[in-house]
Amino acid sequence: MPTTPVVDIKKRKASGLSLKSIKKKKEFEKSKTNNVVDPKSLPTEEFTESEMQAAWVAYGKKQDKKGERILGSMFAMNIPELRDQKIVVTLPNQSMKVDLENALPSFFQYLYKKLNNYSIELEIEVNEEASKKYAFTPQDKYEKLKEKNPLIDKLRSTFDLDL
Repeated sequence: MPTTPVVDIKKRKASGLSLKSIKKKKEFEKSKTNNVVDPKSLPTEEFTESEMQAAWVAYGKKQDKKGERILGSMFAMNIPELRDQKIVVTLPNQSMKVDLENALPSFFQYLYKKLNNYSIELEIEVNEEASKKYAFTPQDKYEKLKEKNPLIDKLRSTFDLDL
């Protein structure tokens, strides 16, 4: 019994230089402009300072889990406040400000969805005096403890402890 050959007919793709491809390109450009979202139509629900701070800390933990430890710790240490419906965060140095500014696009996407508010504004302040609140050396740590509890000096001298 003879078999009939099967012909595989494929649809031809449009050439880059054909009239058909130009028509498809114009249709694509037209469809792109139809999908533009009006920023005024996005939700702008009210949120409290505690909701914003919880979202802030949650984003920091998320970054920490992804391996972005510096960013995660920055979000954990510097909790912002809400002033006149604007998020205000005070950072101890300029390099932390740069790190935060680099993370803003993904952070805003997270915050917009979490708080259901697409008109959130963030103000970053740099206060060099704030860096003094972090104790790095053993002597700094001891002085900080002594500020909180002056009796720590008596404990150190009684037991003849070194720093």
